Amino acid sequence: MYIIRPVVRSDLPDLLRLATTADPGITTFPADEATLTASINRSIHSFEQNVSQPGDEYYFFVMEDTAQQCVVGCSAIEAMIGMQQPYYFYKCSQMTMRADELGVIKKLHFLSSVNDYDGFSELCTLYLHPDYRSHEGGRLLSWSRFLFMANEPHRVADRIIAELRGVSSAEGISPFWQGIGRHFFAMDFLQAVYLTGTGHREFIHDLMPDHPICVELLPEETQAVVGKPHPQTMPAKTLLEQQGFSYQGYMDLFDGGPTLEAFTHQLHTVAKSQLYSVLAVEDCTGDENYLLSNVNKPFRACISKAEIDGSQQVTLPIETAKQLMVQPNDVIRMISLRR
Repeated sequence: MYIIRPVVRSDLPDLLRLATTADPGITTFPADEATLTASINRSIHSFEQNVSQPGDEYYFFVMEDTAQQCVVGCSAIEAMIGMQQPYYFYKCSQMTMRADELGVIKKLHFLSSVNDYDGFSELCTLYLHPDYRSHEGGRLLSWSRFLFMANEPHRVADRIIAELRGVSSAEGISPFWQGIGRHFFAMDFLQAVYLTGTGHREFIHDLMPDHPICVELLPEETQAVVGKPHPQTMPAKTLLEQQGFSYQGYMDLFDGGPTLEAFTHQLHTVAKSQLYSVLAVEDCTGDENYLLSNVNKPFRACISKAEIDGSQQVTLPIETAKQLMVQPNDVIRMISLRR
């Protein structure tokens, strides 16, 4: 069974091992002990805070294989970006050029650096070990965060984004960076990724271009990846789109990966999940899978079968109740995975 829970300090060795399996282009999960330790400590502090509105909190979750007793995935929520320093993105806009006397109409696209998302929440740090990338594992790791948001809406902003990894090779070569970034930042792609992944973002404001960049003047291989996700990120993109995220023309400054956005309260799991009282804990024969969580601290979520009666009560399997730390008469939140 897989369980989602907040990170604890003893997870550090597992997280370091997990990070070494990630491709170099993944920016928010570096195999760096100091960075991961800081993320763990920040998350623990954030979960302990009694907040009334989102601020500079960071909620870091891990997915544990309970049989192997090891961490096999992670995900996180930045409660509000742009609190300490602006978060910059490229926004792609279109301009139509006309020469009526020649009968010429030309559409051009321009990339402008903006910080339009300051004040939004952000989904981040999503990574799942390659051996665990089943459809169910990916859904649990991604969507469990929305149960947390439904339980504690005051911890996140009204609008939320998710940055998707852009196109790059196994060697860490990014066509988008080759066509744009390297000319302004005077470093290679992996160095830039490492700096941002370890919290060093000041150089972005200092070195990024001030003026719009015409896409049609870029090399063809760069144009081809503008706003495009890495092939390995397509499943994550699909999962987010199923929840209600959409692409509105914003992308990462470094690899050109798309940034998806949504209104938090309109996300499918946030809007449609419901509260149920645990009627019983016993062997049950339900044939439908649910995404479910407890509603008390510490947060825990999983995918499990359950039996619902008509009075907002549910019977849970024994192992499910154990992992969620609930018993009869406790309240849980759940939603069917049947679309």
